[in-house]
Amino acid sequence: MKRFILAIFVLLLSVLHADEYDTAMSYYNAKDYSTALKRFEKLCDEGDMRACFYIGLIYYDGKGTKKDDKLARVFFEKACSFGEMSGCGRLGIFFHKGLGVKQNYTTAKELYERGCKINYPFACHNLGILHMEGLGVPVNYAIARAYFSIACEEGDLSSCTKLGILHSEGKGAKKDPKIAKSYFEQACAIGILEGCGNLGYLYYKGEAVEQNIQKARELLERACGGKDMTSCFRLGLLHNKDGNYNKAKELFTVVCDNELAEGCFNLGYMYDNGIGVEQDFAQARDLFEKACEGGYYEGCTNLGVLYDNAKGVSEDAALAMRYYEKACSNGESNACNYIGHLYLNGRGVDKDLVKARNFYEKACTGKLIQSCFTLGFFYLGGQGVEQNYKKANELFERACEGGEMGGCHNLGISYYKGRGIDQDYAKAKTNFERACEGGEAQSCTNLAILYEEGQGVGQNFSQAQALYEKACDGGSNLACRNLGLMFTEGKSGRRDLIKAQKYMQKACDLGLEEGCELSKKLQ
Repeated sequence: MKRFILAIFVLLLSVLHADEYDTAMSYYNAKDYSTALKRFEKLCDEGDMRACFYIGLIYYDGKGTKKDDKLARVFFEKACSFGEMSGCGRLGIFFHKGLGVKQNYTTAKELYERGCKINYPFACHNLGILHMEGLGVPVNYAIARAYFSIACEEGDLSSCTKLGILHSEGKGAKKDPKIAKSYFEQACAIGILEGCGNLGYLYYKGEAVEQNIQKARELLERACGGKDMTSCFRLGLLHNKDGNYNKAKELFTVVCDNELAEGCFNLGYMYDNGIGVEQDFAQARDLFEKACEGGYYEGCTNLGVLYDNAKGVSEDAALAMRYYEKACSNGESNACNYIGHLYLNGRGVDKDLVKARNFYEKACTGKLIQSCFTLGFFYLGGQGVEQNYKKANELFERACEGGEMGGCHNLGISYYKGRGIDQDYAKAKTNFERACEGGEAQSCTNLAILYEEGQGVGQNFSQAQALYEKACDGGSNLACRNLGLMFTEGKSGRRDLIKAQKYMQKACDLGLEEGCELSKKLQ
């Protein structure tokens, strides 16, 4: 009987305790944080770890009292140590950000994982951030997406926004701007400014919506006004594109001061190139350094370029190499390309064609078309690799398709000569035409030769003359010489030795010795 009475007494205490916790929560939800704090303190002293957790939240957020990270940590630690996993999840942020403790991503991850086990959205969201940004773990967008999904399903619209970003960029999920738009709209509707900013960016790009620059500007301004630095950066890009350089500079400065490395880089680029500001290489160097240190590796590349080309600093190929290596190892294809140049020319390092080829290969794999074009010559000439015309042609074709007219030109030569490919004057013509239209003077010359000789096309001296003139004006000494011969022989009409001599002299002036000799004979 005594045991039965005791059990009833314990049950009553439990019910009364639950009522007290519910009362404290009602004050908290009504934003009467001072009263809530007093009630939570009493409950925490009595062993209710949920109350300890909320005391931590009140001090962490500075609600109804002065913000106090140290006290917040004490209560989160207490809650966590007695099994309140949400306390563990909140405690993780202190190690994540280094708030009053030494920054330790591994410890942060372990604490977030404990909180995320009970689907505590704050913990799951920040686990996603660690995996998305590669903090203490390798970058893994698929894992990040999984954690953001848990938090989003629990109602955390900041995580929904992150899911939108992953779908927008095709990271860890299929690229799908429509899904991204849905997440961004949900978040923006309740005031998640990152959602508004990303929705604005979709309007800027015209993805999943009709492009609307005005709408994009309004959403980006709204998000930037709420201190979303990515939106401020994108707004800066918009002003820069519109030629409003003062506003762009102002926004990039704010973004850089708030440690978003992209802002530092773009501000540095303005000083490097004198865009909207007086050109200042020293200022550009400082900003590129800040961008580089902040993990925006194009900044490292541009630092290398400054030292490589003695722009505002003493020329230092070895130091340039160090910056290029840092950028290249982090996926910056331009930097890999520049390292290839240094090894090819023996600047700051011993000349090494094998290493040069390897770095051009890496840059080409990173979709830098210029490097694919350069790499083609390594295989064409057997430099640092076994000669392989087929591979060279594949690289020239890839470069051509990517808009590198030199690739079209050299592919045209391969078709003309049957170099590693079946000889085909018609395909040679197609490639020379594309390169000629793209400003490749030597391709205009080769195309003119096809018309002059009737190779793959009907013989047409007038067309040949027009193409030689275009190529000669573009700096092709061979075109000037061939044009001189046409006027000497009267191929496109009457002989005209005055014009013939003029073009031979131009060929001479452009460095063709034969042009000099023929010019003298025609005088």
